[in-house]
Amino acid sequence: MALIQVGQTITTQQYANADNTGLSYYQNAYLFYVDVILNSQDSVSAKSNITIRHRMKCVRAYYSNYPSVYSEIAIGSTVKDTVYIPNTNYGQVYTLAEWTGDVAHDSSGELSLAINGIWHGYDDNQSYSAVSNTLANQVEFPPIYRISKIAVTPSTLTSGNATINVTKYVPAYTTTIKYKVEGTEYTLAEKSAATTFYLAYTTLKNLIGSFTSAVVEITAITYSGNTAMGSDSKSIIVQTGKMPISLYDDRQGNVGVTLGEQAAGAGFNVKGMNSAFYERVFFHHFAYIYNRLIMSNARNIVCVDSDANWIDVLQMSAANILMLGYGTMAFDYDTTVYGKNVNLQNKYGGRVTLEDGNSSYAGYLNANNNTMTLGTTAKLWYRLYCRQAPYVSSDARAKKYINDLNAGYEDLFHRLNPKRFKMRKDGFDDPNWHIGFIAQEVEQAISEAGLPGMALIEHSYFEENGEQKDRYVLAYEEFIALNTYMIQKLYAKIDELEQRVALLESGE
Repeated sequence: MALIQVGQTITTQQYANADNTGLSYYQNAYLFYVDVILNSQDSVSAKSNITIRHRMKCVRAYYSNYPSVYSEIAIGSTVKDTVYIPNTNYGQVYTLAEWTGDVAHDSSGELSLAINGIWHGYDDNQSYSAVSNTLANQVEFPPIYRISKIAVTPSTLTSGNATINVTKYVPAYTTTIKYKVEGTEYTLAEKSAATTFYLAYTTLKNLIGSFTSAVVEITAITYSGNTAMGSDSKSIIVQTGKMPISLYDDRQGNVGVTLGEQAAGAGFNVKGMNSAFYERVFFHHFAYIYNRLIMSNARNIVCVDSDANWIDVLQMSAANILMLGYGTMAFDYDTTVYGKNVNLQNKYGGRVTLEDGNSSYAGYLNANNNTMTLGTTAKLWYRLYCRQAPYVSSDARAKKYINDLNAGYEDLFHRLNPKRFKMRKDGFDDPNWHIGFIAQEVEQAISEAGLPGMALIEHSYFEENGEQKDRYVLAYEEFIALNTYMIQKLYAKIDELEQRVALLESGE
């Protein structure tokens, strides 16, 4: 019996003739190998991860190549993998069946396996009979001294005791129980042979405080004598009384706080209570609400001013329309939304509409010379309709390095290649024909014309749903100046030709 170690490969081999013809020598012969590899061992689940591989090498082929091999890998009588190879060649090594998986140790941590590599061969379709062989090996694995596991009930403790049950896999092992509260670790039992322990709620409440909650981590350390073999941990939530605040932590990175009731989930939650902020409330830096903010059950948020008047600041109408404004209806007063990035999003396929509720008012945006954009390369607007042509800043005082166009722009114009096309089908499919340019071709034309730094085109990279993407866009409006320049050149040429024609006709 071979003893294997982690990272070690044990190989068993067998020489075999391939046909039973009764001749004084055999025409076809092979070496068969069974490799057993111990990849790793898991002391918590008491399992070994192994790979078993069956290989074959042709060492003699007298009449012809050996045309058919069937191989299987088995642990005991359980077949793990089978492979059929239709043809083999002299001098070659072939990997036949192969299997990787976990095998469980027994209750004492021991494991010994009977590994079998079985092959069946046939010769070159002559009258020779088929040959089968079983290559067997008994492999012993290093024992796994399995650590103890714990279960803690209840998962949320509000009174009484937390019960800690220890499952011991090795009777001689002992257990030390520790628990951690607010970053401080305490010892409940040390190297005990017991399998049941109790952690008192009153003990935890004295450490946590009243009317609050905390996550308590309980750890069982398994000892063999004075040697720590490993540990297993569980966490519970301890609530000390009828808490106005409760915490949520699923131990997988999701945490939250709930005002009013038991922990409701990740994030900030308000349940079952009227919430009031008195005097002045500050949110981070610039967003603040004076006096009181009351969140009621009347489908609105109201602000109570210094004269005790209730004023709606956010309201959901009977038609489920969300209205933002200072007053009972959104459009009764001016409403201003400030923010570095202000986003209007609709995630359910509907419309996002910016409207002026009274057409007699002409609204406008004053950016105060700050950069403002509608959409980005990653988030394109679909279509823009205007009653009149848009006005674009063109004041000479806002520009520098003003120059006439040169021959390079004439070269660019001649390299442009207008195309007819339809847009690809997506959520905003347009079946109509369009004419325009292909951005990649424009990029190439700009490069060939030797005009770097052109704002005609932008190529941007962005991330969407965790995937890196890119997109080209064109500033079509800037083509107007190029077209005007080339038309003026054309008219100048026409004038020159007309003058020549006139001179010829007059005979001068």
